[in-house]
Amino acid sequence: YLLFSYNIADTKEKVQKFTKSVNDFYVCAKQLPPFLAIDHEGGYVNRLKKLYGNFLSQEDVANKLSEKQAYEDYLLQGKILKELGIHINLAPIVEEKTSENKDFLDNRSFGSLEKVLSYGEVCVKSYIDAGIIPVLKHFPGNTNDDPHLGLPKLQVSLEEFNKMILPFEKIISSASFG
Repeated sequence: YLLFSYNIADTKEKVQKFTKSVNDFYVCAKQLPPFLAIDHEGGYVNRLKKLYGNFLSQEDVANKLSEKQAYEDYLLQGKILKELGIHINLAPIVEEKTSENKDFLDNRSFGSLEKVLSYGEVCVKSYIDAGIIPVLKHFPGNTNDDPHLGLPKLQVSLEEFNKMILPFEKIISSASFG
């Protein structure tokens, strides 16, 4: 199940009661409980805002925090998700910000390829260390077309395509699933 902002109650206890009730329903029915997921990136895609306030956007994390500070910030967010009964976070975005996708991504990218690789890896490690399954987005990449409104059409060379998927390959291969 994917939880959105409107699925998040106004108290931590209500969210925990809800996620526990979903789990208990499946356990009582002798079925495998589902994964509960959320699309929480920070910045303006902050599904936890009414419970925990603001979290930095990925761009702000990369520009304002050291990798060690970023690790601690994402670890805290992962622990919060875990405590709420959420298993999967559809984050981080590991696309390099380019002129072809900057309008859609806005401040939701770590920025340059170098920053995407370093901060993306830190974010993934933090979530895994907190017991949260991260989902790297948006494979294979985006244009300035909003994929929520239509299908973006990537018209790139093989060399450009390989550059777009590089962060996914490198971060996945470096991740330790413990």
